[in-house]
Amino acid sequence: MPPLKALFYIDSLAMVSHCIAAAETLRLQAGAHIVAIVFQSAHSMNETTRLYEIYDYSILRTTGALGQSEQISKRGFRFPKTGLRRALYLLIPFYSRRLKPAGARLEKILRAATAAQRRRRQDVRDFLKDLARKSPVLHAVLAVAFAAGGLLEVLLRLLTAPLRFLFAMARQVLLVGPRVSRLSFYAASIDNFLQTTRPDVIILPELNIETLSNVFVVKGRAYGIPTVLTPFTIPNPAEPARHYRHNPLHRADIAPGRWVAKQYPKWRFDYEGRPTLRLPALLAWAIERSGFSTPAPWILNRGEAAAIALDSAAQRDFYLGLGFPAEQLKVTGDLNYTIPFHDCSDKARLEEALRLKYGFQPDRPLIVCGFPPDQYVDATGHGFEFPSYEALIDAWMAAFKSLGDKANILIRPHPRIPVERLAAYETANIKLSREPTANLIPLCDLYVASISATIRWAVSCGIPVVNYDTYRYCYSDFESAPGVVHVKNASDFHASLNRFVDDPAFAADIAERQRSVMNYWGCADGKSPERFAALVKDVVERAAERRVAEVASSSATS
Repeated sequence: MPPLKALFYIDSLAMVSHCIAAAETLRLQAGAHIVAIVFQSAHSMNETTRLYEIYDYSILRTTGALGQSEQISKRGFRFPKTGLRRALYLLIPFYSRRLKPAGARLEKILRAATAAQRRRRQDVRDFLKDLARKSPVLHAVLAVAFAAGGLLEVLLRLLTAPLRFLFAMARQVLLVGPRVSRLSFYAASIDNFLQTTRPDVIILPELNIETLSNVFVVKGRAYGIPTVLTPFTIPNPAEPARHYRHNPLHRADIAPGRWVAKQYPKWRFDYEGRPTLRLPALLAWAIERSGFSTPAPWILNRGEAAAIALDSAAQRDFYLGLGFPAEQLKVTGDLNYTIPFHDCSDKARLEEALRLKYGFQPDRPLIVCGFPPDQYVDATGHGFEFPSYEALIDAWMAAFKSLGDKANILIRPHPRIPVERLAAYETANIKLSREPTANLIPLCDLYVASISATIRWAVSCGIPVVNYDTYRYCYSDFESAPGVVHVKNASDFHASLNRFVDDPAFAADIAERQRSVMNYWGCADGKSPERFAALVKDVVERAAERRVAEVASSSATS
């Protein structure tokens, strides 16, 4: 009997270590053969992944030979010779070279103009408020004048509505058209890849409507290949809503977004009074028409996976609250720290090895920081505490330096942030690490992060946490964890860190409170690998039984 073949689709470097933990579990527990499509695979190769059949993400952009596999390169991918699909495929290079850069420049100009208009309106409001204090009569005259100007603006907007509609449609086609074309292209590539490799199961770290993950689920179901999710992060519809609320392509109150929101209400989400689409209207419509949608596009991991392997009862309750079917949710335990640490049974030895590796002094508490990513890259920074990521780095490092030599501090930058970007801040007791965050959390006395899903690992280990919401997203994912201290500004962050190292009673109290819920937030029995492997094998066996039943039913009918 051939070994179980598991296909992992990994489209982010941040997910690599998480997926390797799941892959190693299947390889060691079930003797599985691991096939993986990995974004920037050259950066993810190590002694472990050399045992896998690895393909780079670029394989999905190939219409002919795939290069990395003799078997696949001999067959190649089918490329339509005629018809609309071929025309769309051939347009992709043209979009990439010409239209996409032009569209990006246009969008930058439009955003700058919108921001300038918003500033002008605020300047007018501030001017009128100041004038009201100095001269009520003149303020009243100008207020009437501005009101008349506002009515004229409304009239002009009504007269130019057809032009604005055409402009909105042109912007969708120019900026979103390439993504629609690539969706059809990638779907054909995934179809051929699955036909060629024939995995028994597809493993995904998340099901995100913005990526190709649900295409794998839909195509896999067509071939009787089940999908198992092993969630990398926590679903929260507010996260994409905050990110896209100022993006005109995602507006649900103007054409064509209004039409899409009416036809498919599940794509609309009202956040802070602003109706927003999960994806640009044209792309959302294309996903619906192609059958690659999900029951709830705003909720991460909500889809047709055969099972979702969760790390704790707390996560299961959270998913149930979001409307996930109970039969889809299976608590197996977290795989990220149970394999290397065997439930922290050899913690003392590993702590000593870590101290020697980084030259830390003994008899000091160890603070591990999961340093936040740069959210200024793809966002407007609206509502953020600091004006730039550099200012954020300075503030965080100043807080750590304020502890002096009272603690050992180990900082693990987010996978998207090069370690070198923080290198100038290293001192004798502040060090940077490239080790996986999951390897460091069980060894620390305090974990520091910013609304990161990794906080759940610390809670499940009974480690107290300082959750510094530096981007002021106000997520409530960890409010029920009593050992998580929530702070929203730099001064409170300073105070919390210093209190932890200066007040042993406080530190002991939050650690004890965290330990009181650790079993609810995790499975500390060391059997998570066995449960996960058993779940995957059960899903594969049930899928095989369904295929046999379908064949028998088809034969009986014919």
